[in-house]
Amino acid sequence: MHIDLEPSKEFYELLARGFMPTSHAKIKLDRRSRRVVFHLSLEKEIEIYRPGNIKPVDVNENSVATLYEAFSIILETDLAETTLGYSHRKESIRGEMDLMSKKLGRLWEA
Repeated sequence: MHIDLEPSKEFYELLARGFMPTSHAKIKLDRRSRRVVFHLSLEKEIEIYRPGNIKPVDVNENSVATLYEAFSIILETDLAETTLGYSHRKESIRGEMDLMSKKLGRLWEA
């Protein structure tokens, strides 16, 4: 029996990118549209990219830490007071907005 295969455009694109067919294949009969579906597995060997010039950085409220060769460097920023002040101000504004929306809601109901 001879079966014609119609590979998709995506199949050709994957082959062009270096994917190779494996020995695993499945054949499935589609009774509704009276055709044979052929599932083919593809694989590609990849290399793990390991850049050498990346430095880990840890940013906190009060400091920034990084590694340089075998030494850890910590820079004190003292931003905790600024962020806490911002947080308290934001909460007070939110409270004022909630109060205004309640008053406006009462006006609309009346």
